[in-house]
Amino acid sequence: ENTMPDYYPEIRRLVSVSAKALPDSKFLSGNLLEFGGTIAFSILYIGDDGSLVCVPYACEYSGNSQLPSEPQGGGAAIHVETTAESPQCRVLAPRSVSLKTRLRTRIMADAANVYACRATDTDGERAIAEDLATLEILPDMVNTVKRGYASSTGSVSGELHERVGTKLISCDGTVNVTDAVAKKDAIQVKGDISVRCLALAPDGLYTILRGSIPFEEGMTAEGAEEGDAVTAWGRVASVSVQADEETGVIHMDAEYDLNGLWSRVTQVPVTQDVYSTEYDLEAKHSDLGVLSLLCCANGTLSLNGSGQRQSRAGANDYLIDVSAQPVIEKVECKDHKLLFSGNCAVKALIASEGDVVSEEFTIPLKYELRTQDDVAPQDIIWQAICCATDTSGRMEGSQIHAVAEVSIAVHAVQKTQHSPVTEAILDKYAKRNTDGSCIRICFPEAGQRVWEIAKRCNASGAEVERINKTQRDAVCDGKPLIIK
Repeated sequence: ENTMPDYYPEIRRLVSVSAKALPDSKFLSGNLLEFGGTIAFSILYIGDDGSLVCVPYACEYSGNSQLPSEPQGGGAAIHVETTAESPQCRVLAPRSVSLKTRLRTRIMADAANVYACRATDTDGERAIAEDLATLEILPDMVNTVKRGYASSTGSVSGELHERVGTKLISCDGTVNVTDAVAKKDAIQVKGDISVRCLALAPDGLYTILRGSIPFEEGMTAEGAEEGDAVTAWGRVASVSVQADEETGVIHMDAEYDLNGLWSRVTQVPVTQDVYSTEYDLEAKHSDLGVLSLLCCANGTLSLNGSGQRQSRAGANDYLIDVSAQPVIEKVECKDHKLLFSGNCAVKALIASEGDVVSEEFTIPLKYELRTQDDVAPQDIIWQAICCATDTSGRMEGSQIHAVAEVSIAVHAVQKTQHSPVTEAILDKYAKRNTDGSCIRICFPEAGQRVWEIAKRCNASGAEVERINKTQRDAVCDGKPLIIK
């Protein structure tokens, strides 16, 4: 709840409310992640003097989440992104309101684990060199992705030249990233801050002032290298403006927060299978979740749609402003394309017979990116952040038409499960009798792998390969194999 200072007019009628979540703080203890931040509300209302007034209000929020497991090695990369949706405002008294919004938090946490095969004996001791020499290991390289996050803050200044006497009511801004590239241990980001100000012009009409301030920022990103795939996004934390009453020049200062994500396709070695040519052996497997890159990009799209006006139309009504809040809600993969979909909530402010009314409607949002393979939705781990960098609209009778330019940052990976061998336990009391004076020949069935035959016969896979001039992952065609 918020009680406004006495210098604000009393609320005659609420017009609209907006909210945004500012960057989060986070703390990891074991596998418990605690996070928090600030929600910045903007309340737009008609005062008891008939003027349009905007009042800012901020409140703190906090939350926690149990990660699936405690990150190993202490080097987990964690990013928390919170967005505020469906803000609501209830007037309790002429200067008192109750505010509420729904928060959507997405947590990305990566930890690199080493899945090497450890050889021990039945007493739990590390196997000696002589026993290790009897091991046959089937290695494999698994495609995965290495990624890391970066963040920074910055500020820019600019000017707008308007008519003398223009009265500012409210200002806000969005970050539009136009270019993001990876450098050695850094991410270089270019873009602009789009500033929009609601104002009362000298002729008594409400209007929207637009400005664009370019920026260039370097973010420290340990581990990043040139050529890495990069996506970047940001939020404007605050916009302050000051108008020169004599010249009409409006000075703008904006503070913003940037986030970046770099990704690199790489491979990790794992042990698929293991056996011993001389001992009985127990192989222990471990679940391994592997992430492989599907997309990492920045893009833009244009949305347009219409909504039916609910309030009564007047002859002298005019459209003051159209704002938009896009949200991507789901992703699916079809025909080698990632299809991101959601909705864009549009809010139109209309001056009607000396009053101001707000109309709301939604526009469907779809964004496509190509990928190499089709992936089941449950195997996709994704992140998509979008904001409207520019909006415009017009009225035709009771219809409101809106156009929104949307900046989008997306990142998606596929999660696959593997079961590599992490421990080979040799039974040193169960050594097999291996007679080296005979020749063994196997007549395999068609379709069997050389590795499987060598394992079943407790023979050296390398020897079977050498003698038969084949490879251990080769498939037999039914011809005899010399085992020894």
